[in-house]
Amino acid sequence: DVFIKKEADTFWIGYTVSPSFKRQGYAYEITQAMIQWIQQQGDFKIMAGAAPENMASVQLLEKLGFAQVDEENGESIFLLHQRS
Repeated sequence: DVFIKKEADTFWIGYTVSPSFKRQGYAYEITQAMIQWIQQQGDFKIMAGAAPENMASVQLLEKLGFAQVDEENGESIFLLHQRS
């Protein structure tokens, strides 16, 4: 399951993976593909949220270049740092 939502100059992304298929690289592949697609659309911020206790998701976002920038309603908010 993937989620993409455009708000002004920001795209919010998200994903869920069935427990039967987690830890197999699917979330990494789809999130990387979403990032590439968004970057082809123009110069947008890319953000994602993750439950702080969901370490697999937090680690995935960090691996992809996201950094936590806020916390809202018990959810960690991440921003992709654009590479020059």
